[in-house]
Amino acid sequence: ISIGDNLNCLAGGSALGETDKLDEALDAFRRVCDIEPGNVTAWFNLGKALEKQWYPDESMAARAKALEIDPEHVQSRVLTGQNLRTLGRTEEAIHHVVRRTE
Repeated sequence: ISIGDNLNCLAGGSALGETDKLDEALDAFRRVCDIEPGNVTAWFNLGKALEKQWYPDESMAARAKALEIDPEHVQSRVLTGQNLRTLGRTEEAIHHVVRRTE
């Protein structure tokens, strides 16, 4: 599979996520994550789609992978903080927000 195919999967997954075709979006993002495991955007988008379907643990795992790849990925850091706060894990949420603003 070419890089162009991966970009098409990312773009297609994003478009599907915006139209609430989340199962298809998840498939597209998982495909890119499997093929290109170092793609921070794919992991972030997978986490975002998982969150929309209320899979908080899986969403957190995808964002953790994105942050493992790029510890300064702001979108992953912010959404992780929001997700942690929603789950009642306030201290961990503060860590993500504070680190972002430093």
